[in-house]
Amino acid sequence: MTTTFEVGAKVEHRTFGAGEVAFGPFEHSTGQNHYLIKQEGGKHALVVAEALSLSAKFKVGDKVSQYGSTYTIHAGPFRGNAEWYAVEASDGKILHSTERALTLVIEPAKNEPVKVGDRVRVVKDDSMVRVGEFVGKIGIVQRLNSRSSRLPYDVKFDVGQGARHESWNVAEVEKLDDPTTVTHDGITYDLTARYKDRDGDTWALRRDPDDESQVQMQMTPVVSGAWSGYTLGGVVRSYGPLRKI
Repeated sequence: MTTTFEVGAKVEHRTFGAGEVAFGPFEHSTGQNHYLIKQEGGKHALVVAEALSLSAKFKVGDKVSQYGSTYTIHAGPFRGNAEWYAVEASDGKILHSTERALTLVIEPAKNEPVKVGDRVRVVKDDSMVRVGEFVGKIGIVQRLNSRSSRLPYDVKFDVGQGARHESWNVAEVEKLDDPTTVTHDGITYDLTARYKDRDGDTWALRRDPDDESQVQMQMTPVVSGAWSGYTLGGVVRSYGPLRKI
């Protein structure tokens, strides 16, 4: 029995890879059950239904949640009246669950300790000398003092910030994102990578050239004039979770 795919369905073709059904099914000179699919790069391809399959929403090993409980994808997807997966509970029991009942669980990035060479912003400086003078200043940690020290971080400041000293020992700092990464809601995103949303669409990221604290997104293929349309936060809320590819 030949599977019928709806227009807009996210599919995988055994030659062309990921795509989206743009038109079909229809009869072609070479036979019935043909589709026109839109590939990730924007090109279209004429394909037969037998070479298509629905894109998998989850992969084996993914953490997923259902009704407040967390599971691991054990196997799947399987086709039936609805697409379903075999999921493994924490006690090892294998259960069956439909795709629409599952939500991908993305674990937040772990907070790593500050180390020499990290780029930081001063949160609290010396509470006894020049109090507040260096709060907000940005620089590089050039030495870690004793853990018992009330001023554990020796920071060398960037030029052009009005700091009266090139470096200072301070009480508390916050790590700044690597220029090629950004952290949003506890999740770190790679600005050099591409991400798929829950519908399978592919997105690119960049820092806003007019405000580097903001991250812009747009669907691929990248069109330079379209960058102002989406932000990372907006895409996560509307189309997340995002999966790095």
